[in-house]
Amino acid sequence: MLVGQYIVCMNKILIFSLLILSIQASALDKTDLELTVFGLSYHTNRDYDYNEVNPGLGLNFVFSSKDDNFWHPSWVLSGGFYKDSYSDTATYLLVGPRLTLGYDDSFHVSGGFGAGYFNGSGNNGLGYIPVVTVGYDWFNVGITGDPFSKSETVDVGDKRVAYTKMVAVFLNFRVLTF
Repeated sequence: MLVGQYIVCMNKILIFSLLILSIQASALDKTDLELTVFGLSYHTNRDYDYNEVNPGLGLNFVFSSKDDNFWHPSWVLSGGFYKDSYSDTATYLLVGPRLTLGYDDSFHVSGGFGAGYFNGSGNNGLGYIPVVTVGYDWFNVGITGDPFSKSETVDVGDKRVAYTKMVAVFLNFRVLTF
């Protein structure tokens, strides 16, 4: 039953994402494919031994205009997997806006968020996550955080209900533009 609900939810998110992207299609004439490599995280609640080494991979499709402006908005469709804070495999499928300041082939800073489906890290279902990156040309270092509310009532035996906030670092590589 859970697998069926997961598939239905993922299909809805995919349809919603494609609808958003198709609405913007007339202004978006450049697509970048990015590879994300996940790595490290830090949790504010030090009472528990959270996994803070989080290997994983993701793919981002970045839809934007070919205009060579100093600031430029884009839409990002991303999905991937990583080893989460509980040493389980987490997956995600997100879509969201990104605003980049600077030129793609030189120093740039970007910020945005992804909204969609999370399965893991104690967040199973719909949600959002903010993302900030700093980079040069095809390489970016990114930081993200966990904005989801966790219960402040701590069950001594289960760190999954403990109150904590998380910050994670990842690397992003632009591998193809078409």
